[in-house]
Amino acid sequence: MKKLLLLISIVASTLAFGGTSGIWFIYQPLTAMGTEGDSGIIIAKIPVIANAVPESVIGYLSSRNKLLQRKETIADDSNLLSLLGISVGGEWNKETRHYVATLDLSTMKSTKPFELTEEAVVEAAVDCIRRTIDELGQETPWQVRIVSRDNAKWSKYEGEYLAKAKVSK
Repeated sequence: MKKLLLLISIVASTLAFGGTSGIWFIYQPLTAMGTEGDSGIIIAKIPVIANAVPESVIGYLSSRNKLLQRKETIADDSNLLSLLGISVGGEWNKETRHYVATLDLSTMKSTKPFELTEEAVVEAAVDCIRRTIDELGQETPWQVRIVSRDNAKWSKYEGEYLAKAKVSK
């Protein structure tokens, strides 16, 4: 009986302190700058180790991404969002019972060095948010929200988004 109680205690404490991290896939808009490729935006599926809470996974969209490279460093960061000072966050809204993905453009830097328009970057960022939501596969709707100096300019990208159903293989 003592052994059973000890085993139950160990399992319970492991669950309490162990966390529920896992490998998730997110999408990031990457730049080809620093390579011989054309300037533009590459949407890439990136694996991350993250907490299993959907709203925390969304935050990785704006994380730095140093791609594997030769010995000499070509690019320290290839993620357009982090390079341009754009952040993405997620939260659960108890009142509306929706997840909220917020694209914060309030500190966005100029896109000119990347030979891109602001619209192209925002469109790619929203596409990455939606693809990541699809990857998370939640049945609960998400609200995509944009914070910027000119909110009216970006309102067409805001709204409710429901993950697309995954096709079983």
